Amino acid sequence: MSTLYLNNHGSKWVCTEKNTMKCILIHKAQNYRKIRKIEYFEACGNFATATLKYQGKRISCFADDIDEETMLPIYFVDYKEKK
Repeated sequence: MSTLYLNNHGSKWVCTEKNTMKCILIHKAQNYRKIRKIEYFEACGNFATATLKYQGKRISCFADDIDEETMLPIYFVDYKEKK
């Protein structure tokens, strides 16, 4: 998978258009479950958060699980929001 860095420190990166990363976004309270495109990743220690758009806002979240059918990572909306 080829990546492009978004800053000089290498802590933010995005996959190239050929290798667009998708995920499943879930919001349990609103009964929402859809496949979304990840905009970019951001390093957080030994882990990485994915940033994507949800209801017109950018949100960052950690992957919680992997869907067995589609093999896509599952993200929950309940984490911190980015403005």
